Amino acid sequence: MNFNINTKEQPTLADAYFYRGILLFEFDKLEEAVKDFSKSIELNPKNEYAYLERGKMYDFLGEKEAALRDYNKSIELNPNNAEAYAERGLLFSKKRSLDEAMMDLNKAIELNPDDVDTRKERADMLFEDQCYPEAFLDYKKILEKNPNDAEIHYYIALTLFPMGYYEAGIKHLTTAAKIDRSYQEILDDPYWEEEYGNDNENLDDDEDDL
Repeated sequence: MNFNINTKEQPTLADAYFYRGILLFEFDKLEEAVKDFSKSIELNPKNEYAYLERGKMYDFLGEKEAALRDYNKSIELNPNNAEAYAERGLLFSKKRSLDEAMMDLNKAIELNPDDVDTRKERADMLFEDQCYPEAFLDYKKILEKNPNDAEIHYYIALTLFPMGYYEAGIKHLTTAAKIDRSYQEILDDPYWEEEYGNDNENLDDDEDDL
């Protein structure tokens, strides 16, 4: 693969370094990508995306503080950059700064409601924090776009059981098993009925009421 820059084929030299940095990342050349994004920033300090992409490289390389600085700068240059909020939110999550992580994920989803990956990250955080109704709503939104996602059906079931929607939870587990046979063993586990079958507060309620 030829990584030489041909400036005649790029609008500016800053763009040339930026796009080569993207290419280097795709070939797992992270340190070299950082150098190209840095050069792009040097030539065009107003490029929010160069900071964002360099931040990702630093994140992959384990340089969390450098990544945070770049995400902050990207957001400073464009406060409506949904991806920058999402990446910073994930970084905060790794640093266990969960309140800050949730604020950033909320902002990212506000700016880009169709971002399924970020919504999944938020749903998982809510689930881990046992905020089951909120997690359920996010998982349901994801399911609207990906109705055949077995994992999402599974997680919806896990949010429904502790809320007393046993039958609805079993329905989603059954759907997950039909889509992906690896979930059949999970569906057949007697744990669900033993743990939740006799505490079905919302037996006659519909999950759509949530």
